[in-house]
Parts: sequence; C-alpha cells; structure tokens
Amino acid sequence: MNHITEKVLLTPETCEVFKEALFASRLYWLDRGSFYTLGASAYIDDPCVYPGLAANCNGILEQRFKYLSSLVANWLKEEFNREVIVFPNKGLPGFHIFTSESNGHEASIHTDEAHDRLVWGCEVADAFSFTLVIDLPKCGGGLNWWKNQADADNEMLLPTHQPYTVGTAYLFAADVPHQIANDGDLGDDEYRITYQGHGVTLDTGKIAVYF
Repeated sequence: MNHITEKVLLTPETCEVFKEALFASRLYWLDRGSFYTLGASAYIDDPCVYPGLAANCNGILEQRFKYLSSLVANWLKEEFNREVIVFPNKGLPGFHIFTSESNGHEASIHTDEAHDRLVWGCEVADAFSFTLVIDLPKCGGGLNWWKNQADADNEMLLPTHQPYTVGTAYLFAADVPHQIANDGDLGDDEYRITYQGHGVTLDTGKIAVYF
C-alpha cells in the first residue's frame, strides 16, 4: 500500500446529510476530553469495557449510517480485492467530532495499533486505517505523516502534510507514523468531522473493519 491512498466517495451535499444525521444523534456522542466520538473506540476504551460499549453504540450506527458503512466497505473491497466483514464484539466504524473545545490540544504522533488491544481468536495481519471527511472548518484540516518511526523521532525532519477534502476518503497502513493536523482554531459553530475506522486481514483472507 502506498503511504496515503485517497478516493472521492461523497459529494459535499451528501456530507451535509450525514452531518445532520450525526447531530440528530448527539445524545449518543461520547465525550473524549478534547473531542467526541460516536462509536466505541478500541484505541481509547478499556479492552474490558470495549465490547459492551460497542454493542451499545453499534445500534445507532447501524440504524442511521448503514449506507455510509456499506459505501466504505465496497471501497475497501475494491482496494484490497477481499471480502470486508464486521467482526463479532467489535465496534463499527464511527465518527471523530472536533469542536472549538479541541482548540489548543496538540495531537500526538503515533501509529495505529488498536488491533493489539483486542481479542481476535485468530491471526491478524496487514493492519490499516481509513478516514472519510464529512466536515471541515474554514481553517481546513489534514494529516501529518512520516515514512517511518526514525523519521518521526527526528525533530529536524518535517512531516509530509496531507490536506483533507470534504467527501474524500484516505487509506494508509497502520504502522505509518502520523498525527492529526489542525491548521488553525475552530470557530464556535465549526466542526471537523470524520468517519473512520481500522481494518485487519484475518487468517481466512477476509478483512475485518472496526473502530
């Protein structure tokens, strides 16, 4: 996989429809301190709590965002030429929601190793992450990434910046060091909203997606 693969999946108008559905589901948002999620998140939630939280969140995601999950699954199927499934007891892909409350909070440089926190009952490989941009503030947003951990640890090396576009999906290997890039402060009525998740290849050859 190239470091960043991108594809336009939604029109800005369709993104507005999903944004409205997301705000209609605000009662189910989970407060993560400096941002919110709609959906259980394996990289945040205690592994002992995660399955139950996923069960609670999956209902609303399945009910209101089934088209979105099917669209992304079909895209990933085309990219990998493998069947894409939802694994039992795992959270469905969900949403990151950043508001003006997120201003001033610095994102960490990290790799996505959430799959190591979960019980699979089989061998998994080729972990990846994806992001589909639903809304951006006027200041924009994107992703900073480095070729490897040595580059990320080198303070003299600047990251490659991937600017985001509303309606575009981005796919990258989980072991690519990266960082959420905020280009400025969000206004009180602005949001940075992404639909996202992770995936692994199972020993059956199928791909399991989760959040």
